Amino acid sequence: MVLPAVRHMDDTAQQLAIAADGDEPPSTTLRFDPLDATRSLDAASLRWIRAGVESIGEHLRLTGELRVRFVGDAEMSGAHAHHMNDPSTTDVITFDLAAGASAETHALDLDLLVCVDEARRHAPRETDRELLLYVLHGVLHALGEDDLTDDASRRMHAREDEVLRAIGVGAVFAPASLAPDAEPHDAR
Repeated sequence: MVLPAVRHMDDTAQQLAIAADGDEPPSTTLRFDPLDATRSLDAASLRWIRAGVESIGEHLRLTGELRVRFVGDAEMSGAHAHHMNDPSTTDVITFDLAAGASAETHALDLDLLVCVDEARRHAPRETDRELLLYVLHGVLHALGEDDLTDDASRRMHAREDEVLRAIGVGAVFAPASLAPDAEPHDAR
């Protein structure tokens, strides 16, 4: 679910310009601002996630700004209670500051809260990959995807798998027979 605009994430987070590689002019520019509020992700993990976000931006031809705050259960459940009236933790909360325009233009103005603890529970051996999935999930919400019904959820998970395969990460949700490069993801 996409939530209405709220204040921007911490402006002190390192800002990175993400653009397509090659000799031709970049077709996309996505500014990515990650902030690890948990201080539990190492530099290699953040580099890998950053590279994945760069690839997602290129693949989806995204522009604009994407701010991601990696949080723990306490902060996530507090935000979930405040914004969704649900005190449980969750994987990602999407704040679309473009008020839905991203679905039309692929120009993001997006804040995401991404729960590191949730990722560690779902994929203890592949937490970085799970965090990248959560970022992609939030981006797809801003682009108009939803997962409120079983059919919509299947379509959204198929789209996530398509993007993750395209950028070389491999499918997360597809049955093993369809994605030999990845184990199937636990149903949520």
